[in-house]
Amino acid sequence: MHQQFFFFFRRIVKLQTMVKVLFLVLCSGILQFSFAANRLRYFNYTENEGSWTAAKQQCVENGGSLLSLFDEEDEMMMVNFTSSEALFWLGLKKKDNNTLFWSNGEAVQFNNSTVNITNVDQLCEAFENGSWMGFNCSEKKAFMCENGGNFTLVHDVEKNWCQAMQHCRTHFTDLASIMNEQQNDDLRRKSQGKNVWIGLQHDYYERADNSCSTYGSKFKVNQRSSGQCVCLINEEINLIWNQIKCDNSNPVICYKGRVRIKVIKEPKTWEDALDYCKTRHSRLLWIEDEEDQEAVEQWLNVTYAGASKRLWIGLRQSSVFGFWIWSDRIVNYKNWENGKQPEMPLSNHCGVIDAKTYKWSDESCKHNLPFLCEEDIIYMKT
Repeated sequence: MHQQFFFFFRRIVKLQTMVKVLFLVLCSGILQFSFAANRLRYFNYTENEGSWTAAKQQCVENGGSLLSLFDEEDEMMMVNFTSSEALFWLGLKKKDNNTLFWSNGEAVQFNNSTVNITNVDQLCEAFENGSWMGFNCSEKKAFMCENGGNFTLVHDVEKNWCQAMQHCRTHFTDLASIMNEQQNDDLRRKSQGKNVWIGLQHDYYERADNSCSTYGSKFKVNQRSSGQCVCLINEEINLIWNQIKCDNSNPVICYKGRVRIKVIKEPKTWEDALDYCKTRHSRLLWIEDEEDQEAVEQWLNVTYAGASKRLWIGLRQSSVFGFWIWSDRIVNYKNWENGKQPEMPLSNHCGVIDAKTYKWSDESCKHNLPFLCEEDIIYMKT
């Protein structure tokens, strides 16, 4: 009975989505839909050397940000993107002070923390039975969200600190901030004895783009006493992180875009890939314009060496109406193989991208393939 209800509910959700998309299609002849430019991250390397501050300003003037890294996949992207022994700025600079703020931007007044941040790159705070404790921000935990002073425990899926903050901002207001003893007691009751993330982070560095990244908690910066700004050196198999004087002159890597591309090599059906991306990242990847397409081509060209040349993207075809959509929006920009969009009744109903030609084609939704997710970059409030 429970399984029948689940499938019935899922069909209702799909029907609601199709009705919404049909409305968009009917409106598309009247309204011009537009999307944000430079949505997916695209990297640009320049050998015009400058100080860290000049590099940051150069990126901003060109509509981007100085390089940030979010995980090992990002680091390997830079290993392959730059030449051997290349040296370039990273958007990290030692903070001038360690004033604490909650993730919602409010200053910390009530403080029940046991954290000692001496010689620590980054720690994020978790709550357990009334106490606040510091942990590696990349650890996966349950978390406590807040909305209008009301706390909600989220424990059905565990996330790192930045992902937890993103979830709370999407579905509530932010990670929990604790302003007094009464709220501390309230959170103790609602946390059910679990170890849960709250909205407090200690970071040795500030980021040029003000993004939230847990990757800083894993590296060891060399020569920390010699300066305040971080540069990277390509050692062919990895990057060396050095802290140097900010007025040194180095080449610059800027990036545009607020959404990261994630390659998932574990083969899944299209539906399972859709669920995976939604649960662990943001969504199965969309390609909404030529700039999105160029960003995907750059990422696959530099990073992808998988056995399968086809990867799922968020394209699907309505089995009722026959048009192709990105989840809940119509496809405007197109990059179909041979320039021809697959049409019913001969078409399959899910879309892939070729990792070599970067063209799209249709594929049976039941095939197991690697896939591309996208993940929204989350930013700290100041």
